[in-house]
Amino acid sequence: MRVTSYSTLSSISLSNELVTLETDIERTVEDSSIDLDLWLQEWTMMNHGAAEGGRSALHDLNLQIQHAYAMLTLHLRALSASGIENIAIMTNQSLAVAAKHAAERHLKLILTRTGDSTTLTQELPDRAYLTSFKYAMRFVWAKCAFSVLLVLRLSMLLKDPVEQTLDYIAEAREVLVELEKLSGEVIYTRILASSIEKCEGAIGATHMQDRNTQTMDRPPEINGSKPTTIPTANIETAAEAFESYAPQEFLFDFAFPGLNLYYIPLDWQDLFVDFGAVF
Repeated sequence: MRVTSYSTLSSISLSNELVTLETDIERTVEDSSIDLDLWLQEWTMMNHGAAEGGRSALHDLNLQIQHAYAMLTLHLRALSASGIENIAIMTNQSLAVAAKHAAERHLKLILTRTGDSTTLTQELPDRAYLTSFKYAMRFVWAKCAFSVLLVLRLSMLLKDPVEQTLDYIAEAREVLVELEKLSGEVIYTRILASSIEKCEGAIGATHMQDRNTQTMDRPPEINGSKPTTIPTANIETAAEAFESYAPQEFLFDFAFPGLNLYYIPLDWQDLFVDFGAVF
């Protein structure tokens, strides 16, 4: 199903008419999402009817994780097919929002201890999915690190509240702690650690930028001196370092989608928000 939807999106991206392009992408995403939902429902039912009359909570969890990852990559492929990489100029950010929701769900599922209480009734071993990584292939490690990076990246690009992004960072650290316990693909634990570090740097840069803006909006001090602002070079460097972070393993070994997304505002008031700092 994923191969079919990716092929369809690739052929759509060759269209020259913007209206037709957007309509076809939306239709393909909607049809593919329905197919993936039906796939999850059917395989979950088969799992419940397995031999010995027992349902496997771990198998249910794995199915949900695969579904969330498929939804994430589907919407990222659709964004690529649209040809618009700058989230700031997207007239409709629904694809990016849906991708973030899928990545968020994937993150929460891989951290689950007892599963989703609405669908999983059996107790699971602590961090059941992540502990199985000891025997997992490189691709499984890679897509885990990739999906966590995308949660953090999309949270920043879509301008989530800082508190929400910090929650994602805390969950990302939980994943990192669990993976560091295993003697597996060290390169991907390093990539995950770097993703967290760069996101924290971008969060700090955002706070500094807000502080600069608030400082410029305040009137001069009583003695007539100008309020002090923080140089913008470090702010831009930290934010850009995270926004442009795309490990070569993700680009060349597995060609994961969505790593080309960025946010550059075209409103001159946003672009020159620190213009007053030079006077």
